[in-house]
Parts: sequence; C-alpha cells; structure tokens
Amino acid sequence: LNGDDELLAAALAYGATGGIGLTYSIFPRFFVRLYAAAKGGDLSRAFAMQAAFTVFLDRVMDFGVFPVLDLLMRERGFGPFARRRPRTILDADSASRFHREVDPLIAAVDAASLEAGGAR
Repeated sequence: LNGDDELLAAALAYGATGGIGLTYSIFPRFFVRLYAAAKGGDLSRAFAMQAAFTVFLDRVMDFGVFPVLDLLMRERGFGPFARRRPRTILDADSASRFHREVDPLIAAVDAASLEAGGAR
C-alpha cells in the first residue's frame, strides 16, 4: 500500500495494490477513478489526475493540512472533523483566504474526477 496521497498514481504504476491517505476522504470518487485509471492501464489519465491533485495539495500545505481537512470535511458533508483532538481550526479570515486562493484548485480536482467518469 502507498501512503503518500501525492504519489498514488506512481505507486500504482509500480505495483502498489492500493493506497491509504488523509485526503481520500475529501475526494473519494476522485481517488476511486484515479485508481481505476491506473489499474486499467490508462496511466496518462492517472498521472494527469494526480497532477491536478498535487497542485491543490501544495497549496493546502500553506494553510495547514489538518485544519484544511477539517474545514473541507465539514463543507463537503463528510463529517465534522478529519481527526481526533487536539485540533487546530482555521479562523474565519484564514478560511476565507483559503477559499479565495484554493477553490479554483479544488474545482480542478473535481473536474479531473468528472472527466474520468462521474459526479464528485
């Protein structure tokens, strides 16, 4: 199993049988479709999807992975938090700045999932 969210496509291409990652809960259909593309031999599609995701993940690092995961878990309707306490919550200003700067990247990840076949 691969544990690096940003390396799933490469890991699958090199023989990994799956992955476990923090962000899989935020983009479940995206990662199912990335897995299907890689295992189905469409590596160019899998790597294109991975590239869209990696741009998003790079920006998330600027805001803090765990606070962003908690924010997106709530906003996408997957639950109130991505992890147990202790937690750091993004304040309203940081959440607003995050959305201004990162929403286009989230849209690109969602679009990559749609192009690979289906709804978010």
